[in-house]
Amino acid sequence: MRGNVVSPTVTIAVTPGSDPEVVAWGSVADFLNVGVSLLVGVAVLLMSRQTNRLAKASNDTGFALREIEQERRRLELALHQSESRVLMFAMGQEISGVKAAAGALRGLLERNAKTYAASKAFRENVRDTLSNFSVNWYERHHSRLHVLPEDRASRLGLMYANIQTLKTIAANHARQDEVPVDRVAGLVGACNLISSLATTLLEDYEALLPEILSAPE
Repeated sequence: MRGNVVSPTVTIAVTPGSDPEVVAWGSVADFLNVGVSLLVGVAVLLMSRQTNRLAKASNDTGFALREIEQERRRLELALHQSESRVLMFAMGQEISGVKAAAGALRGLLERNAKTYAASKAFRENVRDTLSNFSVNWYERHHSRLHVLPEDRASRLGLMYANIQTLKTIAANHARQDEVPVDRVAGLVGACNLISSLATTLLEDYEALLPEILSAPE
C-alpha cells in the first residue's frame, strides 16, 4: 500500500498590495535602461574617435594645401623672374640703338644750333631722322613690362615718352619758317635724358647677361 505523496509547496512572497507582473516588468526595464546607456556610451566613444580622426585629417589637409600654395607662389615668382630676364634680353640691342641715336642727334644739334634755328630744310631733315627713331621695342613689349622691376619699367616708359615728345617737337619745328635758337637746348636736354636712361638700362641688361646665357634650356 502506497503512502500519500505530499507535493512540495512553493511560496512566492509578494509585498502586500504589489503586483507580481509589475515587479517582473520593472526588472526588465531596468535591464533595458542599462543596455541603452551602454549603447549610448559606445556610440559617443565611436563618434568622439571619428571626430578626432576628421580633425586630424582636416589639419593634414590644411597643411598640404598650404604647402601647395607655397609651391605655386614659388613657381610663379620663378616664372616672373625668368620672363623679366628674357624681356630685358630681347630689348637690350634695341635700347643700345636708342642710346646711339640719341647721342648722335645731340651732337648734331649742339654743333648746328644756329643752322637748326634758321634752316627749315635742316629741321625737316631732323624730323625725318627722328621719324626713324625706333620705338618698336616698347610697343611690342609694353603689355609685359609689369614683369620687370618697377624701376626698370619706369625708365623704359620715361624713355619712350621722351622719344615721342622729341618727335612731336621736331615735327612742329619743321612746319615753321624759323624757330628761336634757344629751342635747341630743349631738344638737347631730351636727348641727354634719353641717353642717360638708356645707359642705366643697358647696365641692367649687361648685369643680367651671364645669368641669361648660363640658364638651362
